[in-house]
Amino acid sequence: PMGSAALNVYGIGTSLTLQVVAALGLVSTLVVPAISKVHAEHGLERAGRAHGLALRATFWVGAAFFVPLAAGGPSLLGYWVDPAFETSAQAWYMWVCVGSFWAALAGSVHGTLLGLGRPRIVALTSLLGIAAGLLVAWALRKQGLLAVAAFGATASGISLLAKAAWLHGRVLQRIKF
Repeated sequence: PMGSAALNVYGIGTSLTLQVVAALGLVSTLVVPAISKVHAEHGLERAGRAHGLALRATFWVGAAFFVPLAAGGPSLLGYWVDPAFETSAQAWYMWVCVGSFWAALAGSVHGTLLGLGRPRIVALTSLLGIAAGLLVAWALRKQGLLAVAAFGATASGISLLAKAAWLHGRVLQRIKF
């Protein structure tokens, strides 16, 4: 119903943010075996510190990319694709960047949980995020691309919060922001 032009700019904008998420996903890929090894050799406390280091690295590198992208992404899309896309992207592109940033952070927590042998928790928290995203998208369904962007941001955010709450509260036995 939104037309191919709107979906084209959404696809290009999302692809741009997902390139950053994929690059930050390397941290998650490296975290799984590293956390497993640290946990086996040095215990849960050291594994928790290794997780904190990976999460902080993902946060700061992600912020360095996503904050400027959220601020200037619509203008970049206007220059790159079509000036008309700049105005259409203003409403939803920030939410795509926020959702992608949260997805990168969730990937880091995801990697730690897998490294500590908690795949069921990873699956359940991911499904919880998707369910919350679907509810938000359904509530905003008349808003077009904003609803799609809100789905991604909500799904990633809820998944991140649920994974972090489980990891810090149940596994590492310490609650930290």
